Amino acid sequence: MTVQIDFFDRSATKTLISIKTMQPDRIVLLASGFHKKTVAKNGREIVRPDDALADMEHAINCLGRSEEHQLENPLKSNELEQDNIETAFVDPDSIMEIKTELERVLERYDASDDIFIDLTGGAELMIAAGYAVAQEHDNVIPIYTDVQKGVIVNACDGTPITKTKEIRLYDFMNACGGAMLSGKPDSMLNKQDLDIVIKALPEVSKASGKAYTKFVNVVFGTGHNAGNYFWFKDQGDGRFITDVFCKYNVIKSSGKDCYQILNEDFFSVFKMKGILLELYIFETARRMKDSDGTPFFDEVRWSVKISWDESDADKIGENEVDVLLRRNNTPMVVSCKMCNLTPTMISEVGYEAKIIGGIEGKAVLATTDDVRARKNGEGKSDLAEKMKHLGIALIDREDIRKGNVEMKLRKAAE
Repeated sequence: MTVQIDFFDRSATKTLISIKTMQPDRIVLLASGFHKKTVAKNGREIVRPDDALADMEHAINCLGRSEEHQLENPLKSNELEQDNIETAFVDPDSIMEIKTELERVLERYDASDDIFIDLTGGAELMIAAGYAVAQEHDNVIPIYTDVQKGVIVNACDGTPITKTKEIRLYDFMNACGGAMLSGKPDSMLNKQDLDIVIKALPEVSKASGKAYTKFVNVVFGTGHNAGNYFWFKDQGDGRFITDVFCKYNVIKSSGKDCYQILNEDFFSVFKMKGILLELYIFETARRMKDSDGTPFFDEVRWSVKISWDESDADKIGENEVDVLLRRNNTPMVVSCKMCNLTPTMISEVGYEAKIIGGIEGKAVLATTDDVRARKNGEGKSDLAEKMKHLGIALIDREDIRKGNVEMKLRKAAE
């Protein structure tokens, strides 16, 4: 029998990767006492895992299920058979308590069993205790997940044991208490119209955010059937917008401040405010290639609707992610804003990335706002500096105009 002991404290992502790759017969989650809660039942106090740990158990049980089956037959943690998962709690600040609990677990298994202690997700003393205990048993191997290199390694000598298997986006959702109800892998537009998005948005970005918002508001109140007319009066930089869409035969001028719709499919995207930037980021990411010609991102989704567990819904206001990407085993959340940025927007995308991907989750904020152009007395952008400090990648109007979006996405993912 193969047994794997996993520390659950800091990295849900690496815990999932290791379990899916090694596929042990039995799993022991050794968790920090912070993940323990006590509930009253029949006059007795019973120890239960907290919501974060329960989410992890649920995600482990769902690893072998297809995404389609998961969506059609959603299961909650308390509905799953969990006979192969055991949970124990320790004080992460007591190395002796951790070692004692590890020895207690190991006593129940035979010397012929293959036992792995995954050090990856633990705090410092958990790692130290796990490594020390492993040295005292011939059938126990300490392992570590190297996410960047995509291998599980023997922590004793650093030799690779096996290549890691992929964790899908919906696996990440299960681990953080969410369910990906929808997330379109395809666009609502055909390839010809998507080509227009890629070509037009950098030119449209020459207009101010105020002008674009005004244009979208006009469009929002207009039927988008081909042949319909609308009026847009803007003597300033709003002309960049109408000129670009006339250039690509989306609309045509029909007199002073009057325009006729030619391409109703393309025009319909404006019925959902701000979606043009989402489509631009989505399609750019989907077209990106690695050096060997394979897709750069393993999963590319846009307009991802999420149903959060009740406990997580209190922490997360939004139930939709504009663009959700995955490269190897690292998820990336992209928030798209066709308006002036606020500090709250920055905090939200950073938080969403950590909720979905743990400490490895990456965040990108894409905006048509001229963020870096607004400088303080020291010649720096306050918002750009804040994002840099928080580890959130920025794609702003200047990047879109100069065609730097692919480069910025590539850099953020690596």
